Amino acid sequence: MDASSFKNLPPHFAISQDKSHAVLSVPIEKSSNDDRSYRLIRLNNELEALLIHDAKTDYSSAALDVHVGSLCDPENLQGLAHFCEHLLFMGTEKYPRENTYSEDLSTHGGHSNAFTGPDHTNYYFEVRSEFLDVTLDQFAQFFIAPLFNPSCTERELLAVDSENNKNLQSDIWRMIQMEKLLMNPKHPFSKFNTGNLETLRDNPIKQGLNIRDELLKFHDKYYSANIMKLAVLGKESLDQLSQWVVEKFSAVKNKNISVPTFEDNPLTENELLRQVFIKPVKDVHNLNLTLPFPDQRMLFRTQPGKYLSHLIGHEGVGSILSLLKKKGWANGLGAGTKQVSGFGLYKIYIDLTETGLANFEDVVVHVFQYIEMLRRDGAQESVFREVEELSEISFKFEEKSSPSRYASNLSNLMHRPFPREWVLSGASLLREYNPQLINESLESLRPDKFILALISQSFTGLDQREKWYGTEYKMEPLSDKLIQDLKNIKPHDDLKLPPPNEFIPTNFQTHKIEVATPSKSPNLIRNTQICRLWHKKDDTFWVPKASVNIKLR
Repeated sequence: MDASSFKNLPPHFAISQDKSHAVLSVPIEKSSNDDRSYRLIRLNNELEALLIHDAKTDYSSAALDVHVGSLCDPENLQGLAHFCEHLLFMGTEKYPRENTYSEDLSTHGGHSNAFTGPDHTNYYFEVRSEFLDVTLDQFAQFFIAPLFNPSCTERELLAVDSENNKNLQSDIWRMIQMEKLLMNPKHPFSKFNTGNLETLRDNPIKQGLNIRDELLKFHDKYYSANIMKLAVLGKESLDQLSQWVVEKFSAVKNKNISVPTFEDNPLTENELLRQVFIKPVKDVHNLNLTLPFPDQRMLFRTQPGKYLSHLIGHEGVGSILSLLKKKGWANGLGAGTKQVSGFGLYKIYIDLTETGLANFEDVVVHVFQYIEMLRRDGAQESVFREVEELSEISFKFEEKSSPSRYASNLSNLMHRPFPREWVLSGASLLREYNPQLINESLESLRPDKFILALISQSFTGLDQREKWYGTEYKMEPLSDKLIQDLKNIKPHDDLKLPPPNEFIPTNFQTHKIEVATPSKSPNLIRNTQICRLWHKKDDTFWVPKASVNIKLR
């Protein structure tokens, strides 16, 4: 193999001495408290792999993320990407028995799972460290020579249908599908992404289609090494992990395809300025605002969405939530972006009281009064620096998650367009104050460009049912009064930027000392007739965090 076999190498990659792979030649930026070591390599089939050496782990993991998901489902085969995720694990040419992988994982204290998103499908496993080599080989074969065993087709169709049936009474899944219902019906985001027997068995039969043949076409079209990212975490050295990945994954076929992207926003003028009343399963009163928002993936240095969510989701003096609580209208509020390849949505969620529900139009006006205040004042460097500082602290002291969760998350993040040395930090750290980018993103949050969802069991007279989950709802335009109020937005005296945060720490010294036997229980340091005070020192992890629990009787 010669150097010419490595195409499209990003900056700072050097080809290894044996020419089997290329290696990122600059250090990967990581937290100063992260005791793991990392190496990013690229195989000659353009598959990129992040290797993670963790000397202290008892369990190892690997995750592979394919940059294709339910948005690529054919219109007449909704749920096909999800069905592919299921059937992929039913045997390979090298390991033809369909249960070899799952049985070996179970025997070796491990587990595996997968999930299908709008533009990603993520596969992962976790296993006792001494069994990483053999499990990784089995895992790799699913992406080299899967059998998609015909005898398993009907059973896995039933498994997908069962998974869907399990979610029918889940408000989370119901609201996901209601969100899709509110979108442009011609946009792939509006499709039913889970699939069931109707979409994956009955409809194909009516169309004269063989679902397994259609699945093979889908897999052949989209499952390509150049849009896959792999993360492997183990006890072994980086050299050993590199060798295993090169040996096991170089045979994954590169079809040189482009990442599927969807540049049109699913919220068009036809969908905006509508309100939908929804009856949930649980007794809640929620208000959700959804707005079209720019694709933020290339804006990772500034992350305008994170800046705006810090302010809109703020809970202190001058915030939307503070005003709504003062009026007795809300219990909680959250805000954030939803990013898909090519477009974004901005979501604001408010947990209302019954009184807040009765005054929902005024709640919406207060939200846009706050946004109008932000627009009037423009981007603030002092706020950006706070968000930057808090993000840095969070990244620096991030606690270890399970190996499979960490590998799964990283394999997904690797698709982001960061410089490759920022593969760990790119989504977390803000690096560049760019007021123009912040103001441009803020300009997207307009009072004439949103949809409103109200969710409560108290609604009556709902005249429609959503097709896949049976959710009762009623759709109508916003009231003329609300549209007029939003056209004449005036500032509110109680809504203002938060004061400087005095509680951002600067001293992270824990005065760590070697402790032979860390204490297992807290000490009672005060005991009076009215108070007991217990204290447990963190002499195991030495993280500069405090957890304070107060119980009043």
